[in-house]
Order: sequence, then structure tokens, then C-alpha cells
Amino acid sequence: MVFLDTPGHEAFTAMRARGANMTDVVVLVVAATTASCPRPSRRSATPSRKVPIVVALNKIDVPNANVQKALGQLAEQGLQPREWGGNVEVLRTSAQTGEGIDTLVETLSLEAEILTSRPSPPLRPAGTSSRRR
Repeated sequence: MVFLDTPGHEAFTAMRARGANMTDVVVLVVAATTASCPRPSRRSATPSRKVPIVVALNKIDVPNANVQKALGQLAEQGLQPREWGGNVEVLRTSAQTGEGIDTLVETLSLEAEILTSRPSPPLRPAGTSSRRR
């Protein structure tokens, strides 16, 4: 498991796109205490592949955390939370208390199992024919 931390500012879109081409699962860490900054769309962050995204909604233990606002902002960015009928797993976590970290690890483990159990795309045969024409 490799973690890449890239800045959220739009100037780093190309860097994120290069990283996405080497990524099997994206773990997006979002603070439940701050408003989201403008970000490129999910499509521009993963230009040539659809990469599963798991959101770790962090700082849920902080008094000014606003989980519903954070979920809404994720939805506005095209990351529809599963609990709202979407397909993005959003896990509530706290780096301070460790809350939700076990669930995050279990979810990543499950995603890895799903990725390794998918069949490879069929390959076209290559080579020369032994038949004479």
C-alpha cells in the first residue's frame, strides 16, 4: 500500500492525473471541519481510468465538524456518498482518536480483494500461423 499526498489546488491537476494512472484505489481524506476548495472534476483527476474512490471524512471528533455539509460538498464535486444513494464509500474517521480507522483498513482490504478477483480483459492471440497458404 502506497500513500501519495497531493495538494488540492487546481495547479496540481497534472500531478494528480499522473498519480491516478498508477493508482488502484484512491483514498481521499476530507476534513469535516472546513469547506471544500474548488477542485478539478473527478474525471480530470483520473483521465484514462475509472479508479474506485474511498473518502475518509476526518476530524469528525472536532466540535465544529459538519458531516452533512461535507457530504453535500462531496456530492457537488461529483462524489455521491453511498449513504445518499451514490457509489462512493464515505467513512467517518478521526486521526486523533483512531475512530473509523479499522473500518477504513477493512474497506481498503475489501477493495483490494475485489480488484484482484476481477478477470483480466481477454487478450487477442498473437503469433504466426503454421498453415501455408
